[in-house]
Amino acid sequence: MKQLTGLVFITFLSFQLSAQDINIINNNVIFTTFPELEFDYDIRSIGFGTINAVNPHHNTAALSFSNPALFASSKKKWANAFNYHFLSGERYSFSAQIARKVNRKNSLGLLLKNYTNNTIYPLTFLDGTTVETYGTKLSTLGLYWGHRFNKNWSIGLGGSYLHAPNPFENLNPTMTTENINTYFFDLGLHYKTRFKLSENHKLTLQSGLTINNLGPKASYWKTNAVQNSMPTNLALGLALTHSVKIGDGNLYTTLGYQPQKLLVPTPSDIDDDGNGLPDFWELSIWEGIVTSFSDAPLGTKEELDEITHKLALELTYKIKKWEIGLRAGGFNEAIYKGNRRYRSFGASLGYNGYLINYSYQNVFGTHSLGCSMNI
Repeated sequence: MKQLTGLVFITFLSFQLSAQDINIINNNVIFTTFPELEFDYDIRSIGFGTINAVNPHHNTAALSFSNPALFASSKKKWANAFNYHFLSGERYSFSAQIARKVNRKNSLGLLLKNYTNNTIYPLTFLDGTTVETYGTKLSTLGLYWGHRFNKNWSIGLGGSYLHAPNPFENLNPTMTTENINTYFFDLGLHYKTRFKLSENHKLTLQSGLTINNLGPKASYWKTNAVQNSMPTNLALGLALTHSVKIGDGNLYTTLGYQPQKLLVPTPSDIDDDGNGLPDFWELSIWEGIVTSFSDAPLGTKEELDEITHKLALELTYKIKKWEIGLRAGGFNEAIYKGNRRYRSFGASLGYNGYLINYSYQNVFGTHSLGCSMNI
């Protein structure tokens, strides 16, 4: 029987809005050019607590390429999907994917993502000057490859082009700003093994390791001095699925956990070279990745606070050509590192390989709704 998952969703606030909310309640938040990219687009994953380094669904190809090794780990030949996600106000996103196995061990996929925020926000500079600016808008187009070594191990690599139009162009054309055109890479490793407990009971253990959004610094401003790092993210996903035969169908229960950390330097006022710019802002991509593990001003405790934690539970019942799924999850971030703490719920209904997904998530007091369909 075909097993399809749904794609996609992104949940976030615009860069400007995120910075406003975070500065009010936090002291030492890590800033990146596009914090929106930290989140997965997969609505099914969102309902599962945004755990995306592993595939929460038993023996089903991943339709989100947060871990490009996931599709290669499946026996599925095609994974095509379209998703639309509506957030509060004038914020929405959509994505589309075409992916196929080219032979027994290799897979290729194209993934288009788009996020639009038409809300206008005030932006205040250090000198007190305030201008109006649109929220973040961005589009990415990625090509992904996955390779399956054997029944247990898979690897994956993805490269994406990103375009973000200048949010100041129509509101203040005199500002020294420009469009952003850049690129980033996603790397993934996946391991899966199964244990037969009895005739009717089986366990599937999965682990996934990903590095997402690995790319050069970028900024709307025409100066290298104000370029932020991309939200390069390291994640380790774990999932344990228990399957039991009930009547003519099977019930799958999955527990998931995923810690993750931004590979971006922690902000600091230190300026050893005395050029007026904080030293962390002048680090290269690779220097920032290396120092991100040991540069927190408060030492080990703050480094541990920079790790966010995701927990999730999913129940899926399949019988003949039908399947129904329920899932819930949570995202917890330290109060001084963003304080993004939200819960999510999801449901899916499928027939003969076609699956419709729905997810709900509360973020900063707003509601995020979405649905997706596999084609």
